[in-house]
Amino acid sequence: MLNLTYPTKPIIYQRNNSGFALVKFSGLSDTAVTVKFSALENSGTDFSITLPVNNAEFKANVKVPQGLYQVVVTNKSESKKLEYLGVGEVIVWSGHSFADGYGIGSDTSPLAFFTENFWKRNDPDQYKKPEEVQRYLDNIRQETARGLPARVASQMAEKLMVPVLFYHCAWGGTRMMDWADAASGIKTGREYAGYKQGYEDLGYPYAILGEALKTFVQETGCRGVLIIHGDNDRDKQFTQNILLDGWKRLINKIRVDANFNLPVSLARSCIDPNFPEIIASTNQAIEQLPSMYYGPDLSQMGASYRISDGLHLNDLGEIKVAQDWTSMLISQNFFASNPKPTPTFTEITKIVQTTAAQIKDEANTSVAAIVIGLAFITILAISLIAKFRWFLALVFTLLVAGISYLIGFTNLFGIKKSGS
Repeated sequence: MLNLTYPTKPIIYQRNNSGFALVKFSGLSDTAVTVKFSALENSGTDFSITLPVNNAEFKANVKVPQGLYQVVVTNKSESKKLEYLGVGEVIVWSGHSFADGYGIGSDTSPLAFFTENFWKRNDPDQYKKPEEVQRYLDNIRQETARGLPARVASQMAEKLMVPVLFYHCAWGGTRMMDWADAASGIKTGREYAGYKQGYEDLGYPYAILGEALKTFVQETGCRGVLIIHGDNDRDKQFTQNILLDGWKRLINKIRVDANFNLPVSLARSCIDPNFPEIIASTNQAIEQLPSMYYGPDLSQMGASYRISDGLHLNDLGEIKVAQDWTSMLISQNFFASNPKPTPTFTEITKIVQTTAAQIKDEANTSVAAIVIGLAFITILAISLIAKFRWFLALVFTLLVAGISYLIGFTNLFGIKKSGS
């Protein structure tokens, strides 16, 4: 009997600043369980663990180094496989159409993963029902339809050489102020792309971001939030102070729902020079709030980086933003900020965890012990025999041989050291 109750599907977890995550493994088995991690995409090192079983149940926090792995769980009679499990960077991604994926590029690294966009243009109602929420997490994949999310996640994965997961929480055609007011429970009557009667009562558009923070981020941990807003806030009723207040309300709600002071990076985005208050208020939010990081300034990107509508990014624009954003986050030590960690079991079961390097070291130690023991036996035997002390020769020879054999055999074939 073998039943793996967690994890049960491919998933990426947030690494800590020491380069690993504690990942919960649990299930039912009638014998001890072995979990083998096989590194994918040259992103990690193979290793295996043994999980003890108590009363037909196993439960442990497994220390998984950063990397992407195929995972096989076995006992004496059965096996279960996860196509992949990763430890790297988990990012919540939000904003207007640029973040929604409005674009033409789809450059995707094999280490870049995306959830299905929470808001679907053809069926935004599908996430109103609580039972539909799990589908969002079940649709982690190694591709995205188009646009900037694919570019940024791929650039991060390639630069950091770890798996990167984007929780896709964007809504094209929305204003930052729509998100801020919805986050504050303010019903304004303003409409936006895809708007339907009753959306304000449901907390849209912010609800898609809040749901990810309250549900999925609690399971996987998270490094921080990346947001692109500005172009749709071109309305003179939104003064610089009003926009700054909107940013503050939105970011505060993000951190409340995450139950953690998540780092936030804001891209500055407004192509229209008649609205300088948009860029100015975004800069103020970055400067005045804690744990904030600069994203690229898209207002400085001219027509050569835009498609024919003069607003949205073309291929060159997407690539530039992805490169600039990743480089800026690295230079600001965003990836060294404190992430929200993965949840763990309160009682840690001691497990056996062995890497390929440890196996090699132990084998070398074992062989050395056996060789030294045999050499000592030979010298001792010759010395004692030469003096005709047959009885002492026999006793000492058997004693040294037994000790050497026990050390070598234990290391080479049998008992491993416990650890986590």
